[in-house]
This record gives sequence, structure tokens and C-alpha cells, in this order.
Amino acid sequence: DFLTAIQDLPDWLQDTAVVSKHVRNILNEKIVQRFPTSILMADGIFLCVLIVCFAFTTRNHINIRFDPENNENTTQGFLIMVFIGAAYFFLREVVQFTSLMSLGSLSKWWSDPANYLDISVIALVSYYGVLMLDPEMGLNDEMFRAGAALTQGILWVAIIVYLKSTLVDFAVFVGGVFYVVRRLVAFLIAV
Repeated sequence: DFLTAIQDLPDWLQDTAVVSKHVRNILNEKIVQRFPTSILMADGIFLCVLIVCFAFTTRNHINIRFDPENNENTTQGFLIMVFIGAAYFFLREVVQFTSLMSLGSLSKWWSDPANYLDISVIALVSYYGVLMLDPEMGLNDEMFRAGAALTQGILWVAIIVYLKSTLVDFAVFVGGVFYVVRRLVAFLIAV
């Protein structure tokens, strides 16, 4: 109940609340338990698996699409891992959605941009995974290559968001980069 109440606070009040020593101690107790730590580690492992396997499969399928003589598909195992990774993230989103719904905090799920990132990862990886099952199906070759590159970029954004949420030093670094980029936007537009 205590953690649910903290999650229901507005963002500006959450930032203040988690700084207090009592709340930090409770959060530290909860996060070092086996189950939350295993979910956190599984997220990182499956993100890395998705990035590597998706890169291998798309490179192979782009070669197949652009070189008709080279129709040897050597990435079936990697493609299976892509589908397993997408299924893991889909299951995790369903569990998160239903748990927040049962707590009556469903608005928290809708307002979290990380959920939209997760859904886009699931949708794009699954879509391009299905297209890689049959190279003749779906998009033309140029659109497939562009979409696969976009999906790979979104996977890298997901790993950056994951690292930002788990490593304090990396979060400070990313915050600093965003601060500098925001200050330079007007200059870059003018240039």
C-alpha cells in the first residue's frame, strides 16, 4: 500500500518523496529482493538478445532481398530468439497492465512513456520478425531495410532507457546530455 501510494503521487512530489531516507530504505529493501532483481536482469538480458539477434537476422534477410542468388537463410535460430524476446516483453507488459488495473492505478500505465516505448519495441520486432519468415511477403525491399533500421534504432533507445533507469551515474550522464542538447537546439536550428 505504501509503494502504491507513492506511485500515485504526482511526478514532482515523487521526486521529493524518494529522496527521503525512510522511503529510500523501503525502496532499497524491495528492490534487493530476488523477484524484482530477476525481472530487472531479465529485461536487460532480453533487450541485449533482441538487439543482437535482430541485427543478425535483418542483415541476413536484407542480403537475401537484395541478392536473389544468395537465398540461404542461416538465421532461423536468431529469428526464434527474436520471437521469444518479443513474447517476453509482451507478457511483461500484460502483467504490468493487469497489476496496475487491479490496484486502480491504470492511469499511471497510460502516462508512462516507457510503456509506449515497450509497446513499439514489441510491435516492430514482431512485425519485422513475421516479414523475415517469408522474404517475399510484405514490404518492398527498400521499405523493409528502412523499417529494420528504424526498429534497430528503437531497440538502442530502449537499452538507453533501461540503463538510465538502473544506473544512477548513467542517468546523470543522459540528463546532462539532454540539458546540453536543449540549450543548443536554437543554435542548431539556426545553423
